[in-house]
Amino acid sequence: MQQADVDILRSLLSKTFSETFAHMNTPENMELYLSQAFARKRILKELENQDSVFYLLYQNGSPAGCLKVNEAAAQTETGDPVL
Repeated sequence: MQQADVDILRSLLSKTFSETFAHMNTPENMELYLSQAFARKRILKELENQDSVFYLLYQNGSPAGCLKVNEAAAQTETGDPVL
């Protein structure tokens, strides 16, 4: 994945996270989490990590999904509960 794909990736991550967890959170908590977890600077940093690989899935030429594979200390999720 190229750094130029960061906005596509951020959009997909935000959308799938929202679709999965919005019903369990307040709109305010979701907005706060999304702005922090999927901030452009943070995603760029994750893309630079040599122990992480991101894949974008396209369907009919449009972004349809993404996958992140981590090795070793690249894991960024702490396992803390959702907001």
